[in-house]
Amino acid sequence: MTFGIENAIALMIATAILGLSPGPAVFATVARSINLPFKRTAFFIAGIVFGDFVFAMMAMGGLAVLVSQHQTLFQILRCVGGGYLLYLGMMALVSKATVKDIQSVAPESRLKLMTSGFLLTAGNPKDLLFFVSFLPAFIDLKTAGAEQMAMAAAVIVVTFVATLSFYAALISVVGKWLRNPKTLFWLDRMAGVILIAVGLIVLFAH
Repeated sequence: MTFGIENAIALMIATAILGLSPGPAVFATVARSINLPFKRTAFFIAGIVFGDFVFAMMAMGGLAVLVSQHQTLFQILRCVGGGYLLYLGMMALVSKATVKDIQSVAPESRLKLMTSGFLLTAGNPKDLLFFVSFLPAFIDLKTAGAEQMAMAAAVIVVTFVATLSFYAALISVVGKWLRNPKTLFWLDRMAGVILIAVGLIVLFAH
């Protein structure tokens, strides 16, 4: 199966549908967007998508079977990623910050945002298994060359960036209207509940 323009379009549509479907990545992106401007949430999205890129390349490179035999690594990543999300959620739940406080707080570093996004993806081996079962419908993994694999990976990355950015931009715009002393308390609680829920999913979903 040659990975041509038709396959690329089909893969883009399928990936967009999956990217827009509610899941840990979407929920976490929404939660971070509530109290972060879009420019900073973009680094969190970059980490998520980089994890998807790594998994996609591993699936196309035939490494899924090898990696699946090393569950200890995935368990460590799952605990770190899920634990960090739980921490963020708890901090949001107990937060008593005002609008002025948030404006004066030093933001998370870009590296920290990207790392937390990457850990969200890397801690879920089901994403790797998904790519193993999903990609063969669009590209022959046995005969595809490096160029075709790179094209497929590029389609996935661009599409996931677009779908997650859509959510982040939407929430950031709405957040500008909602950020006032009366709603900030509930925004923090909403973000906290979402982050804790995603953290629990990452830790205990099998």
